[in-house]
This record gives sequence, C-alpha cells and structure tokens, in this order.
Amino acid sequence: MMNGYKKNSPVTYEIVNSDEYHWQMSIPEKFVFTDLLHQIRPTVAIEVGTRYGGSIRVISMFSEMVFSLDIDPQVQEHINSFNNVTFIKGDSGFTLPTLLSQMSKDNIALEFVLIDGDHSFNGVRRDIESLLCYTPVNPVTILLHDSYNPNCREGIRSIDWSCSPYVHYMELDYVPGLLLNSQKHYNQMWGGLALGMMYPFPRKGILEIQARAELSFQASYNCSIHKTEL
Repeated sequence: MMNGYKKNSPVTYEIVNSDEYHWQMSIPEKFVFTDLLHQIRPTVAIEVGTRYGGSIRVISMFSEMVFSLDIDPQVQEHINSFNNVTFIKGDSGFTLPTLLSQMSKDNIALEFVLIDGDHSFNGVRRDIESLLCYTPVNPVTILLHDSYNPNCREGIRSIDWSCSPYVHYMELDYVPGLLLNSQKHYNQMWGGLALGMMYPFPRKGILEIQARAELSFQASYNCSIHKTEL
C-alpha cells in the first residue's frame, strides 16, 4: 500500500495500479485523467481514438453515457463491451461533427472529451475545429493526449481557439510530456495532456494559450529525433 494512502480515498489509486486498465499514458497522466473524471462525473463523454480501450474503461466508469469514435472497425471486438458506451466506427473528421450536431439537436449535454486519435498535424486540427463549432450547454472539459509530440502540439497551437467565444482556458502542458529513452521510442517526444475548458457563456477578455513547459519542450525537441527528421 502506498505510504499515506487510505482505503476510503478516491478510486484513482486502484485504477492506475490495476492490471485491468492498460492504456498508453504515463503514471502522472493516469492519475490526473482518472481524478478529473472522478470529480466531473460527466453525464455525457466522448473519446476520439479508443484503440486498446484502456481510457474508455475509466471514462465509462465515471460517465452515464459515452461515445467512442475510432477508425478501426474492430475496436469494439478487441475490448470488453460496456453498457453505457456507444461505438461509432469511421474517420473522426466525419463522425465527430456529425455526432456533435446530433447531440445539439437532441439536447444531449456534452461534459467531457478526450482527443487521442489521429496524431498528425491535420488530424489534430480537424478534431479540435469540430469541437469549437459546438455550443456547450454545460461546462465541457477537453483533454488532448500527446500534446508534447511536435506534430500534435503544432496542430493544437495552430488553432485559433478564440474563434469560439465559449473557450475560457487552454493549457498545452496541463501534464507535461517526456523525451523518451526506451528502445522502441528512443529520443521521441510523447505524452502530455493539454486541457481546454468550454463554458455555456461567452468569455470576457482575451484568451491566452498557456504553455508552462515550453522551455523544456524546446530543449527536448533540439535533441530529439523529430528535429533530425526535418
């Protein structure tokens, strides 16, 4: 048992250290991800990019209704079924705006989104742009995984987040990523959680994009494989 951990504490510790939850996030990311969902307990959540299903397990645990969007038609077959998860197969460039439009028509209030799908510059931009066209009914927490990867980060940064009057906060390094030294991903930059917040009322003032780990990002980039690929 972790020193100081109490049995009646939130379930975050058990989930992060359970063998049942295999998903591609670092330990700090898992803790933040799980604890956020534990606090928000969204009525409706969307995950863009389900793959092995690790994060969808956690999302479904804390949400009433979940939509899983993935281009792989076999995703649902690879993971256990969930009573509160609807699997939507196809390119999120089409499925996400269609889903958001239908939710608005049906008065279904979105409250949480994880974007972890297409990690290309254009793919990240496209998913964000779909979200920025959405008019929130309730506060919406937006998490974007791998915000430390140069392609993903540039896609996130290139968006004019202020075009939506409902975006009140954007931080690229809510959880900073890493320059990896593993054999498989040596000198590659992955991980990191960016956090955006939308509220059902227009913001006041200028929206400033935060990037608290920008200096470490630049230092990592200069000695990473990504710079030599250019």
